Amino acid sequence: MKNPVIRFFTLLILIISGIQTGLGQTICVPDSTVPNEPGVYPGEIEVQGCQPFDTTITFVFPRDTTVVFAGQTVTVDFIEFRIDSLVGLPDSVNWTCNLDPNCTYVVSPDSSEVDTIGCVRFQGFSDQPGLYNVKVHVTAIVDILGSINEQSDVFDAPLTVLPCPFVGDCYTAEFDGNCEPAIVTLTNNIPSNGQAGFDYEWSITGPLGVLYQTSDENPFPQILPQAGNYVIDYGATVDTTGFILNGLSIDAVGCDDLLDAGDIYWILIDPDGTEVINTSATPVSNGGNSLPISTGITGLLLDTGQYELQVWDNDLLGADDGCATGDNGSGASLFFNIPSAQTGSQVLVSGSLQVTMTLDNPIQTITCRDTFAIDPLPQIPELLADGSLIQTDSIVYCAGGSVLLSTSSTDSLIWFVDGTLQSDTLGDSLSIFTPGNIYLEAIDRQSLCRASSPAIRVDSFIVYAPQIGLDSASEVFSILQPDDSVAYSWFDEDGTLVGTGPTFDPDSNGVYFAAATDTAYACQSALSEGFNFISSIDEQRLLGSMELFPNPNDGNFYLRAALQSATPVQTAVYDLSGRQLWSEDWGVQSGSFNAAIKVPNLPAGFYLFELKTEDQRVQKRLVIRP
Repeated sequence: MKNPVIRFFTLLILIISGIQTGLGQTICVPDSTVPNEPGVYPGEIEVQGCQPFDTTITFVFPRDTTVVFAGQTVTVDFIEFRIDSLVGLPDSVNWTCNLDPNCTYVVSPDSSEVDTIGCVRFQGFSDQPGLYNVKVHVTAIVDILGSINEQSDVFDAPLTVLPCPFVGDCYTAEFDGNCEPAIVTLTNNIPSNGQAGFDYEWSITGPLGVLYQTSDENPFPQILPQAGNYVIDYGATVDTTGFILNGLSIDAVGCDDLLDAGDIYWILIDPDGTEVINTSATPVSNGGNSLPISTGITGLLLDTGQYELQVWDNDLLGADDGCATGDNGSGASLFFNIPSAQTGSQVLVSGSLQVTMTLDNPIQTITCRDTFAIDPLPQIPELLADGSLIQTDSIVYCAGGSVLLSTSSTDSLIWFVDGTLQSDTLGDSLSIFTPGNIYLEAIDRQSLCRASSPAIRVDSFIVYAPQIGLDSASEVFSILQPDDSVAYSWFDEDGTLVGTGPTFDPDSNGVYFAAATDTAYACQSALSEGFNFISSIDEQRLLGSMELFPNPNDGNFYLRAALQSATPVQTAVYDLSGRQLWSEDWGVQSGSFNAAIKVPNLPAGFYLFELKTEDQRVQKRLVIRP
């Protein structure tokens, strides 16, 4: 016989619409011994495939949670929870909760309803072994400072359906899966129960030849290391009946009476010295030498040991004569041993005594041969980062950006980040925006065997904006505390690259910025704080002075500047990334220029205040206090 292929199925996104409840199901009872910590207990469930099962999980809902409201982190209480659906159950498996049919759990110290502990009962039958990533979808009702809100959450309840056992005439085979490598456990269905007379032979032959042989009654579990067909040969020899005496005839004797005819009788004595048969009361005449004489013995089960057969001639005058030697009162014995080296008909001789004995030894021989298929694993998927093959165990992306992981595998795919299944990402790519450990599982579409890629560590790398200074004597910009592992670039206010390296000698007046680029990962920093460059001659011509006061301030301050000629004046405020937050046009001004500045809604921090004339601009640091 051939056992059907044992499959290891995993349903990834089987969505059960609504609440499935089986007819005749009864509600479950929560386990009162579980910890008083939110979660699902037990964390994993195992059931036997191809057998009806009935199992329960207990869950504990949290009583409160933290939310960010109006910029503040506050703790709020849950009002109730509702189980909406279960995703990923095997076919033909139903579930119900202890508050069926609405499955709503009220969370209130003053309520008489069930509080934050509940349960779900699984009942059904599955002939599809595998790991089912069951997700319990829950809706929570929460009171956020008087506002009733709904929040959704998902609890993991992994369900493992163990492989279906193969039950044959000779043995039961249980596999831990259908994918290589598999482990098979064999249980003898013709046990000896400690009785002698049982002999066994086992053999497992795989794609590379004989894998395992033993004469043990129950073999040790065996690893089937690679895909292919495996043949299990079983043989049992049952010899529990022993030897049976099914015929005994007396063919020749050395004893007779005076008239050359004896009265023959016989005695059979077992190994314990007990007379099993004694026909001395009914001797058989062999007048006229009518031999052989059949004793009529048949179906006599013999014990282990030495038997003695005595054949006598009943002599009315004196002692009986032994038929082996003819001696008066002796010489009657013939011996044989059980077990015998020979079965069937055999001739035994002792002196002149000859007998033909028929021994049978019934032996039962049972053999079975079955073939099982172990499926190959899919090819281990290769991971690519932004289209390039990953050849290390870690990759880096620049902070504020992302990295696109992908694969060329054509199998079904599921992604894991820090060990958590990304149930909403089942395609051949995954965008990573935060650091983590990522690996990919490929699932063969036919056998559903899985192969995982090596785990890849993805980290973000940040390059901080450099600080710059100006040597007023040489009028050269320089990077403060330069780093040899970083390349520096200089930009004007239009974003045009105007120089590279740790120093920069500007050719014209203007606002200049610097950025750092890491040479290992090509990650670039934000722009540095802008630095207004005005040659000493132009600066003196433009501004006798420029002041902001008070500084720091709350966004309300005064500007005082000395202009050497009439010019249009504009003012503006920028954040450190160069984004304009406020501006005002003051028209043409000359001489001493004073203005009350009001910049609304600026969070505390550092900013750049700019005064711009027709052909020049000047920036100063503006500090807004908390």
